[in-house]
Formats: sequence, structure tokens, C-alpha cells
Amino acid sequence: MRLIGIDNGKDGALVVLDGSGKILSKHKTPLFKASTKGGKKQGKDEYDIVRMRDLITAASAGERDIFATIEKAQPLPPTLGGVAANYQRGFSFGVWQGLLVGLGVSYQVVTPQAWQKVMMAGINAEDTKQAAAIAAHFRPAGTRT
Repeated sequence: MRLIGIDNGKDGALVVLDGSGKILSKHKTPLFKASTKGGKKQGKDEYDIVRMRDLITAASAGERDIFATIEKAQPLPPTLGGVAANYQRGFSFGVWQGLLVGLGVSYQVVTPQAWQKVMMAGINAEDTKQAAAIAAHFRPAGTRT
């Protein structure tokens, strides 16, 4: 069995686990980086959809039993990025879902609250990003919750 976890968005990632929960690989969301000119960024980073597909293909190589979990994209208030950021989150969510379906990978959608409740149990941190980093760093290989 192989499991894929996807945190969508430009700052997201994909992690591949074996059936016991051991991390096999982890990858930041593939992006085409915007060029720079005179130290200033020209344009915006864009999703590298071909590399996104390749990550899922590599994760499932030689495995018949594969399942993915993807975080549900939810609109956030204007103070956390506004309309453009909400569009990008939804776009990424749709791209990952389309790739999973196109490649024949079964998946489930979970809310951030649902996975955070499980993965961050017992971690004292004010910030959910900080707590997630602590959980990812310190959770022993092979631990399943």
C-alpha cells in the first residue's frame, strides 16, 4: 500500500508514505519560478503541472494499492491574501484532483481542521503552521494516527 498526502497551494507539498506510515518521499509543490530583473521579481510563480503529474506517477510506480488525501481548499478572508490568493488555492486544488482522477488514483478530501486535529494532537503551538512543522519533524517514522 502507498499513501499520498497533498497540501495544495503554491506553498504546499506532496508526501508519499508506505502502508506503515514511513515517509518514502516528500516534495514541495512544483513551480515555474518567476524571473527576476534587477533584483525584482517579474511576474508570479506558476504551477508546473507536468512535474505535479510526474510526482503522482512516481509515487504510484509499481504499486497497485494507492490512495491519496488532499486538503480541501477553502476561501480565506481578505486579510489572508484576498481574491487572487483564494483563486490560486482553488486552482491548485482542482489541478491536483484532476491529476489524481486522470491517473486513476482514488482519493479523499479532508478539511484542514480534520487532519490538524489528528496530526497535531498533543502539540502546544500558537500557530498551526508552526504546529504542523513540529508534527512533521518530530513524529517518528512509522507512526500512524
